[in-house]
Amino acid sequence: MGTFLPQGRDVYTTNINNNTGWTKGKHTFQFGANYMPQRIQPYNSAGSFPTYTLGIGAGQTGIATGALPGISAAELGRANNLLANLAGLINNASQTFNVTSRDSGFVPGADDRRRYSLNTLALYATDNYKISRKLNLNYGVRWEYISVFDERDSLALLPQLIDGNYLSSLYTNNTLDFAGKSVGRPFYNSDKNNFAPNIGLAWNPRGDSKTAIRAGYSMNFVQDSQATAIRNSVNTNAGLAQTIQRTGLSSNLSNPTDLGTPVFKVPRTFEDNFALNTQGAFGMPDPSLATPYVQQWNLSIQQEVAGGILEARYVGNHATKSFRAFDYNQVNINTSGFLGEFQNAYNNGIASQQSGRAFDPRFNAAVPGSVPLPLLNTFPSQGLLTNATIVNLIQTQQVGELAHTYQINRLVPANFSFYQNPLSLGLNVMTNYSNSSYNAFQMDYTRRLRNTQFQVNYAYAKVMSDAAGDGQNQFEPFLDINNGKLEKSRTLFDVTHALKGNFYYDIPVGKGRQYDLGWANWVVGGWAASGIATYQTGSPFSIMSQRGTLNRGNRSNTQNGTTATTNLNKDQLDRAIHFRMTGNGPVIVDPLLVGSDGRGVGVDGAAPFNGQAFFNPAAGTLGGLQRRYFSGPSWFNFDFAVQKAFNITERQSVQIRMTSTNFLNNPTFFAGPGATGDHLINSVNFGTITQLQTTPRRIQFELFYRF
Repeated sequence: MGTFLPQGRDVYTTNINNNTGWTKGKHTFQFGANYMPQRIQPYNSAGSFPTYTLGIGAGQTGIATGALPGISAAELGRANNLLANLAGLINNASQTFNVTSRDSGFVPGADDRRRYSLNTLALYATDNYKISRKLNLNYGVRWEYISVFDERDSLALLPQLIDGNYLSSLYTNNTLDFAGKSVGRPFYNSDKNNFAPNIGLAWNPRGDSKTAIRAGYSMNFVQDSQATAIRNSVNTNAGLAQTIQRTGLSSNLSNPTDLGTPVFKVPRTFEDNFALNTQGAFGMPDPSLATPYVQQWNLSIQQEVAGGILEARYVGNHATKSFRAFDYNQVNINTSGFLGEFQNAYNNGIASQQSGRAFDPRFNAAVPGSVPLPLLNTFPSQGLLTNATIVNLIQTQQVGELAHTYQINRLVPANFSFYQNPLSLGLNVMTNYSNSSYNAFQMDYTRRLRNTQFQVNYAYAKVMSDAAGDGQNQFEPFLDINNGKLEKSRTLFDVTHALKGNFYYDIPVGKGRQYDLGWANWVVGGWAASGIATYQTGSPFSIMSQRGTLNRGNRSNTQNGTTATTNLNKDQLDRAIHFRMTGNGPVIVDPLLVGSDGRGVGVDGAAPFNGQAFFNPAAGTLGGLQRRYFSGPSWFNFDFAVQKAFNITERQSVQIRMTSTNFLNNPTFFAGPGATGDHLINSVNFGTITQLQTTPRRIQFELFYRF
């Protein structure tokens, strides 16, 4: 039986426009208004009805081993599962409860449903001023108001705002209460000061229409995934839905366990949420959240050359105040000298290995160099230094992840916390933190002949940003919130060089064309060919460690996580990191820098292998390589099409067409193995390319009858 219940969203968008033009002398004025209300209604019924798992539960008698002599443990398990299915025995159950209004409490069977609104109002005025026959000026201004994102019934929870400061509101055992316009607590303040000027200039200096100089500047306010981003920020706060899970049951389908209905409580404190989930988070938008905007500028020179148009231009833009949510509750590895204690535990483990023993971080007076660990001795079970997970985190120097592990498992002393707010795993704030820039030099040549037209263009560009910007909810935690400079790097879609060309050739044979060959037109007439060719440099990628050596693991093991450290300089890196084909397939890293086990680093605690150039960062540090410092393989692609038309009468024709993508079947390698192309030095596939960026050649034949 399927357990998937309805989920999705209904979106209603209306667009109302009014535009007016007025010409007076050399001026052409335009005025207009645009109003676009949006209503977004997501719904999710997942888990809203009880889900029961069949199995032998506590107090239920299954098939004993002795009842089936010689049966294996696996077979006995399958037999008991079959018994549970046939008898309808229940061992686990769960159900998610939702609210339907602010005073409904949790309603059994109700789905999670919201009614969001977002409105956009814009007014503009422009003037196209023909100063002279050679000079034209266009200028104007646009005012734009993007309303505060809202939930109609205020079915949202936000922390109470303390002293007008979101950090003061999060670094305490604050109270969560309903938020939205209908209760007088909008998610953030409105931003109505959004005036966007624009100006453009076109100059024909010679007056012969063969040369044109253009320049322009504009500002545009944008919706930066506003609905999704704000909704994600607000929904971080739990309390309007609760899941009950029961294990070890002993009921059956004829009389299933009644899960009851959880107690609904709003207002509720951070401590209330922490009691239900030690790994929960709290979030809120910055009350002063502003509308992001993008500035664009360009300067171009266009000249007629050899019967075609040659254009050179500089294009740039700068995105300002883009949305980015990040976590202010970063794990603090220096709490009470924990980093120093961790380093002592690590050194104890190394000393233990050097004395011929296994890696053991505990103090051992019989091991030379081993030192006591007074702070860890105050932890429950003395920090569990014999636990395999704990030992591995110490051996791999992941002090950030170890501190996090202690915290969420309540393995810290009373009144001790690695987090500034011990009642939360994350304190996420939606802000206007991010900025990005794009700068490019572009050249373009276009020419049209009697039967042919072609275009060639080249771009040299760079895109830099302090956010990857590849997620709709715009949540990107910092690797280290105390060092924001680490965030700036090339973007995932940065392409340094791009050369593109396209052509269309209409063979001049056929009725009404340059060469009319009569009956032979059926064979050699009516043909046309076209193609698009692209050559560009590869996408950027990183060489990563992704270990929690400073921050916790899931802040470190992402594409913006911990990079590797290297002893190579830039010239050496450029020679070592580039595409090459070997007898074992394509690679992006020189095989001399890869160990015998396929990794880019040696075994933890052992000496580096011969030729090792990459290293995991030490505890309390981050990698030395910049994110997305390297570029993947350059690639070339050519798409080709050919078609022929058969004219039956003046109004009827038949056309056959062949189109092919990647016509030359040229392989385009992706710098993988990761989805973002990042290479992990701890992976056994380090430096190996395992993916293609384009598909193999595909040919499609089409037949059309036109009348």
